[in-house]
Amino acid sequence: MVLSQNPVIQKSLRRLRSLGLKVYITDVSEDECVIVVDGESIIDTVKRLMSKAITYQKFYIHFDRDSKTLVTFFWRGETPAKVKALQFKMYEEVKPR
Repeated sequence: MVLSQNPVIQKSLRRLRSLGLKVYITDVSEDECVIVVDGESIIDTVKRLMSKAITYQKFYIHFDRDSKTLVTFFWRGETPAKVKALQFKMYEEVKPR
């Protein structure tokens, strides 16, 4: 049996996937395997976990690809123009065509 089929490793994969991570496993040999995690799914998972942890209602979490950072905006009153622009840009990127 190859290592990737080990029940403990399979359970670990299920746990990672239940977090929302996209994981892939590759057998290197019968005694060695490698798990690869998709970068976008890491960002999405961290954003989701952060959103659950933040109790203030008016916030927006944005991943800045240039600086490779997660930026969290908080505000009172109306949504700031910067946040609206980022939300619109995100909508345009994922909008079906």
